[in-house]
Amino acid sequence: MLARDIMTRDVLTVSEDASIPEAFAALSDYQVSGVPVVNESGDCVGVFSLSDLARRDAEIEEGRAPHAEGYFNFNPLGETLYLS
Repeated sequence: MLARDIMTRDVLTVSEDASIPEAFAALSDYQVSGVPVVNESGDCVGVFSLSDLARRDAEIEEGRAPHAEGYFNFNPLGETLYLS
């Protein structure tokens, strides 16, 4: 069996210009943990995931990254997000 035999063909994506709340809404609405990020041409330029949010939140908490206005804080234990 190959990946193509079980993969999702109708793939949910977000634009590389999507805000963090918009990208999270896509994850939440479709109950997925990650989505491909695409540019204007539809080319995949990366992946946005719950683990990206958790890592960024940890960096903010540790002072290794600046806090952004309207950024979500992430609780990896309960996967609860809230605006700061």
